[in-house]
Amino acid sequence: AGDTHSPHMNALGCHALFRESASLGFDLSQSWRLLATVEHHSNAGLCDENRGLTNYGMRASYRF
Repeated sequence: AGDTHSPHMNALGCHALFRESASLGFDLSQSWRLLATVEHHSNAGLCDENRGLTNYGMRASYRF
């Protein structure tokens, strides 16, 4: 486990972290698909500092 209070990193507060994620996909055509994603990391309030990290993204895929 790394330093939880480094001045150069986001303060996540403690070593216990949780990760939640979700995705939602759409078939645009028979070959193209679009996928929206979100994920969140935090310590769920178990420690004093809990900035958390949230990422959003999109993926496109093509089927041959």
